[in-house]
Amino acid sequence: MESRLQSAGPGRQVYDLSYFIGLIRQRCGDLTREIAKLGEEIQRRTRDAKTMESLEREYDDLIGEVRQLEGELADYNLAMDKSRAGTDPSELRVH
Repeated sequence: MESRLQSAGPGRQVYDLSYFIGLIRQRCGDLTREIAKLGEEIQRRTRDAKTMESLEREYDDLIGEVRQLEGELADYNLAMDKSRAGTDPSELRVH
């Protein structure tokens, strides 16, 4: 088996082809792992975006319901105020 490192003179070393192929394979492995990690991140963000969209729709629906209930409460409060003030019930109109 040929060594990966050969001496090419005093203080100088030359690497053989298998050394560089090993480096390339290592870098390819690193890139493959990074690509897989990025793919998982994309999937997670896509799921999060869908969840956020769903929550925003639910929020909008609930805000609409709250506004409707606030309007009804205001109507009831107004009717109670009129009742306390002695207003004739026939003068109250329902819209």
